[in-house]
Amino acid sequence: MSKKTIVIIAAALVVIVGGFFGIRALVSPLEEAPATTPAPTLTPTPTPTPTPEPTEEPEPETTAGFIKSAKADVVFAVLNRGDTVEYIGEAQNAEGYSIVKYGDVYGLIERRFLRLDSEAEYEAWTGYSGGGAMLYEDIDLTVEIGKQSFNTEVNVIDEFENCYLVEVGEAVGFMAIKTVSATPNVAYSGGGGGSSGDNGGGGSSSGGVDGGDIMLSGTADNDFRTCLLAATVEQEGDSTENATVRVDGTGLYAGLFEYGDEVRVLSIDGETAKIYIYKKEATMDSRYVRLETEEAYQTWEGFVASDGWTYTGPDLTGKSEKKLTLNTKVEVLEKFDGVYLVSVDGEMLYMTEAGVSETQIQITYSGGGGSSGDNGGGGTDSGWTVPAL
Repeated sequence: MSKKTIVIIAAALVVIVGGFFGIRALVSPLEEAPATTPAPTLTPTPTPTPTPEPTEEPEPETTAGFIKSAKADVVFAVLNRGDTVEYIGEAQNAEGYSIVKYGDVYGLIERRFLRLDSEAEYEAWTGYSGGGAMLYEDIDLTVEIGKQSFNTEVNVIDEFENCYLVEVGEAVGFMAIKTVSATPNVAYSGGGGGSSGDNGGGGSSSGGVDGGDIMLSGTADNDFRTCLLAATVEQEGDSTENATVRVDGTGLYAGLFEYGDEVRVLSIDGETAKIYIYKKEATMDSRYVRLETEEAYQTWEGFVASDGWTYTGPDLTGKSEKKLTLNTKVEVLEKFDGVYLVSVDGEMLYMTEAGVSETQIQITYSGGGGSSGDNGGGGTDSGWTVPAL
């Protein structure tokens, strides 16, 4: 081999070896470089789903109804003595009523049937019944439970304007204030043989009262129905304090309505009508509401017959102080069971069916030639006379 060939081969080896190590220098850093941590995958933030508006329950099917009585109450609930309500305040559109909250409803309660927590509790005491004392079922002293024996011991547990709430044995009821005393009554015996009549001479009664003091039970002054005004209660308000119900059977009214007012009737079952008011269910006496599908009563003009007493309640409770004279014109608005609702000078009252005539009452007199003066002779009046009360 020539020297020239050896030099060429050596040069080639140098190039090959140099190239090999050059490639290693380029590749090794890549192989020995630390592994790179991959960037974290970002989770997209979900778009918040809007809270759906609460869907209102569909309105129930109702029928329009119209009040037939002078006054009518629509009742949410009937409360008893000792029940607690939240006191909101005095009603501005119903005199004598308070707005309260009971459960989830607001309603009207007669103020006299509430005792606020800020008011002192009544201290019970023992009383004694006077002569002729009567125990009544209602605060208006119209429904009798029974007459009490003289000096019957009673437990007086509350006091109202005209009566006490008492316990007599197992019975609970109301007695007129003047018939209960704090000490046992003394029975007096009359002297001198006199009687209690017009010609009496010193005899006295034993606990009773004379005719001039007799109180007609259920007069307009103490009949709560005469106080009702057309009113309803908005279902809102903040409580100021609690109150306690004082009487069993106290109505929590959704509304107090008048003749001709419209209500929404859900159904009628017997003497109970279900009323839809403020998206809640209440009740009223079905006798005093007329459905729009029913024929309205045809009003007519009548005349007062011999019985001219008027009443404030359709069941003839609450005798009013107005006794109409014979042949007074009245407008008959409605007829109930033996009772008319009449309008007299713009005031609505109730009268018995027998107390109203379709025609004027004719009064005839017959005489025997005498005059009606003080010195008349022989003349007699055989016609109609006003009955003695």
